[in-house]
Amino acid sequence: MKKLSLNDFFNKVGYDWKKDKKAIETICHYTKTRVNPKINKVRLGFGMEQTFLIKAIAEWMNAKSFFEIGTGRGTACYALSLVPSIENIHTVDILGFNQKFATAIGYKPANISLKGIRDLIPFKEKDKVHFHHRCEFPHMRVALKDKFDLAFIDGDHTKKKVILEDYAVCQDLLNDNGIILWDDYDPDQFAVKGIVEEIAKNNPDLDTVLIEQRGHLFPDKPAESGKGVVLMKRGKLQI
Repeated sequence: MKKLSLNDFFNKVGYDWKKDKKAIETICHYTKTRVNPKINKVRLGFGMEQTFLIKAIAEWMNAKSFFEIGTGRGTACYALSLVPSIENIHTVDILGFNQKFATAIGYKPANISLKGIRDLIPFKEKDKVHFHHRCEFPHMRVALKDKFDLAFIDGDHTKKKVILEDYAVCQDLLNDNGIILWDDYDPDQFAVKGIVEEIAKNNPDLDTVLIEQRGHLFPDKPAESGKGVVLMKRGKLQI
């Protein structure tokens, strides 16, 4: 599998992450922090590189639609809503839109729902985002078939059956030129690496590229290599 560092990818596609620093910093404040009483203000840190990467990919391919499995707190969706070419976003999770859960907002403990987080996001583009529960998959596979340019698999990372189902759903929903992103391709943990390699081996028409990203902009820890986000596409990825 071809590998690129985050900065090499940014250089190849002409993406300047600093132009998005303020907006993504705001989104991460609401959606990508963990409880830490030692931090009192918004700061970008290790692992937040992923948000810039996904936005860069969407801009590079001029994506109009984005599908995600594993909403989390909505980080990727809110970042991609700011891409001018993106017209609609659909995201799926095992939690209901109004179901509260324990998390963090700006490093402080919070018990809040996806709706509550959405209400806090200060960008009007958030209206592009549509939230779904996993139980809606059967309907979505019919109603939204072939509707998406870009899909992000960021759900269960351990159960092979679930991960393969997520892949099958993305195949149904992507158009012929669509790209799938796999989160947490990691040889040290998770089942994602083995599944991605198995799919690639059994489908020689697929092209895959690994983007090594955590720690490459915000080195709170050493920059990772051999792990990151994988791009997968039928035909050649022109990177």
